[in-house]
Amino acid sequence: MNLTSISSYFLYASLLSALLPLFTGVTFFNKLNIVTTPFLFFFYYVVLHESFSFILSRYSTNTLWWMNINQLLEFMFFTWFFIKWLGEKNLNTWYFGLVLFFLPYWCYSTFIINNFYASNSFAHAIECLVIVLLAGFVLIKLSKNIAIPLFKNPKFWLASGAMVYFSFSVLVYAIYQVIVNNKYKASLFEPVWLLHSIMNIFSNLLYSIAFLCPARPFKYLKMK
Repeated sequence: MNLTSISSYFLYASLLSALLPLFTGVTFFNKLNIVTTPFLFFFYYVVLHESFSFILSRYSTNTLWWMNINQLLEFMFFTWFFIKWLGEKNLNTWYFGLVLFFLPYWCYSTFIINNFYASNSFAHAIECLVIVLLAGFVLIKLSKNIAIPLFKNPKFWLASGAMVYFSFSVLVYAIYQVIVNNKYKASLFEPVWLLHSIMNIFSNLLYSIAFLCPARPFKYLKMK
């Protein structure tokens, strides 16, 4: 079995792994709480996103424009909740500050510097870097909080999943233009995408564990 076959298997496994958090959340619906409920709806969107992208690719249709939109939606979702979990008093100020920083650049680089139907890899790298930094701050904050055991806290698993996926994605999209310039040369593209698929599967496993955490009244608990 060559690397191309292995990469193909892991690519399909990566696509299917998006179902893990959704099915886990639905199966253990009675354990949903104020933390995990929004993420259940988010992973429902992720499944729809992956399905739509897969259908477009099967018909040899350009999916890069949809990836550009998705990266903006991901940025707005994760930054909102991670800043909220950090317990910042000026939540709206921090959030809209980040959005006002990223959104103009995303629009400029997507519609002016690049083509809307081409990958905006540098903006994606910035998005991933911001989410990784926020996830790191959340994990540090959680490690200092004794109100809820770390491994029983869904925030830990959700932030860990984001840390794994987006940290590797930073590297992928930082070198994405090199891959494009080499016309998706198999010896360069396949190992990178194989590792990306593995990281995606692992991050979805971490996300899924969050829905197994016992339901707790998180709205009454503040991180110290």
